[in-house]
Amino acid sequence: MNIRKVLFFMLALLVMFSVSAYAATQSGLMLLSLDTIREEAFCGDASLEEVEIPESTKKIDSRAFADCANLRAFYCYSRDVVVADDAFDNTPNVRVYCYLESTMDDYAQEKGLARSYFDAFKIVCNTDKNGCKGLPITWTLTDILPGEKVESVYSCRILKNGVQVFASGEQAEARFVYTPSASGTYQIEVTMKNELTETTMVSEKVAVADRLYLGTYEQDANTSTKDPVEWIVLTADEEKAFVLSKYILKTNSYFNPAWIKYKYCNWSGSTITLVGYSNQWYPSATYMGFKKIDGVWMVPKKDGTYISNDELTAQYHARSWCNGTFYNGAFSDEEKERILLTTNVNQDSPDNVDGGPNTQDYVFFLSYDELLKYLPTQESRKTAGTPVAKSQLAAGKAAYWWLRTNGKFRCNAMIVYASNGGLSTYGSDVGHRDGAYRPAMWITVGG
Repeated sequence: MNIRKVLFFMLALLVMFSVSAYAATQSGLMLLSLDTIREEAFCGDASLEEVEIPESTKKIDSRAFADCANLRAFYCYSRDVVVADDAFDNTPNVRVYCYLESTMDDYAQEKGLARSYFDAFKIVCNTDKNGCKGLPITWTLTDILPGEKVESVYSCRILKNGVQVFASGEQAEARFVYTPSASGTYQIEVTMKNELTETTMVSEKVAVADRLYLGTYEQDANTSTKDPVEWIVLTADEEKAFVLSKYILKTNSYFNPAWIKYKYCNWSGSTITLVGYSNQWYPSATYMGFKKIDGVWMVPKKDGTYISNDELTAQYHARSWCNGTFYNGAFSDEEKERILLTTNVNQDSPDNVDGGPNTQDYVFFLSYDELLKYLPTQESRKTAGTPVAKSQLAAGKAAYWWLRTNGKFRCNAMIVYASNGGLSTYGSDVGHRDGAYRPAMWITVGG
């Protein structure tokens, strides 16, 4: 039987039957009482390897644990126990586990016994709500030996489902970061060494899932259910992660006032220009039906009313859907706190089409450079549309998803074919409705 269980079992017996310590000695039983461990109670007991005494114990008498050659661990949960000077004589291998600055700590220091502290430090997981492989877990030690000024070194073991998957060397920083590559339950076991103590403590468990879900968006055409949005992690550090929706969520044009096909466009917005091209593909201002109202050129809508370019960009541009419709509709307030406002540099296309001004976005499409950096292979770019996105696709059309970078012309945006991951830098006209939305965003890693 484990010695801890034996000790507490004996305590219980003494309480139940009021057996005196002296009577217990005569019958050869262990010398225990609720508040005192009697003189020579375990003296010379070679079978004793581990002892635990409760908070209620107030006294350890003379030679109570003397000559216990195999006693290796003494757990003292009492902060003010009185220990006889010779209580542990000739017990050289014992390590005392106690509270910092308790009377047991004072005794152990005086006798030169090895010490570990229950309250040597706390392990705080800064990212316990990550919930996904590929996102770093950060553990930080706090409240390290309160009141003591000593230099310490730290090492750790990372446990997945109780099995070691990583071990560090010694370091001066009281902080550890580990990125799990598989789902499971993770813990960290940290050992601190200094001139006062060598203490090992284990953290609470952190559950890591195989997939990252954030937000909800209608995907299965069943409006009675909530459909969590699944994301893939493109890159991550200790503070933030860049994530991309795993699936195409919506099929629509990049910029789509359906009554007009051709326009200038970049990620910051779109303009239906009054200046026509010489190329006959582009309709004239007269054909498009522009009208000047109160000194402002307005664009005709199908219903006969007019709308300004600014309103067009706000209502019909994919960027507006990302930062308005999707951001406000898909995420809770708590989830929004994790989504970072990102300053996006909108690069020129390889054909020197102006990428437009920098923008600030919560949600956006990948740029050409981001695609090459984070999804360098066609295989990595493959995806599929959700049932809802597929239903929005015209019959017989192949789905492709938009990048935010312009293509060959100012009316084009680059595209990636969903089925094979092929990239078209020529792009597709931003008014084509077969393009699709695959949003990306930067999020905080901390939970």
